[in-house]
Amino acid sequence: MANAGTLVDTGTARQAERLVRDSRFLLLGFKAPWCPQCGPQRGVVERVQDRFRDRMDFAYLDLAADESGVETFSVRTLPTLLLFENGKEIARLTGFTPAPKLISSLDRLLGSD
Repeated sequence: MANAGTLVDTGTARQAERLVRDSRFLLLGFKAPWCPQCGPQRGVVERVQDRFRDRMDFAYLDLAADESGVETFSVRTLPTLLLFENGKEIARLTGFTPAPKLISSLDRLLGSD
């Protein structure tokens, strides 16, 4: 796995694309400093990643730092979480996603324990 279940901040959309290609399963989140729900959303991701860290990768892209991610990943709402399997987007969660819904989505993707 690209980052062995640790939440990493990608500096650029190109780096995020590389993670998408290199990860079997990836949750890619998008944030910006002006987004009031982005900090709490990242906190949710950080809290649930322990449950899935041995089976998937986690990354975030700050769209204020690299605006090309908006077009590269067709992000229209923040926060946004994209779930990828073998480089293909299989789910998109837009707006704030509470922990139970995120866990349910990841369980469906990976199969529950």
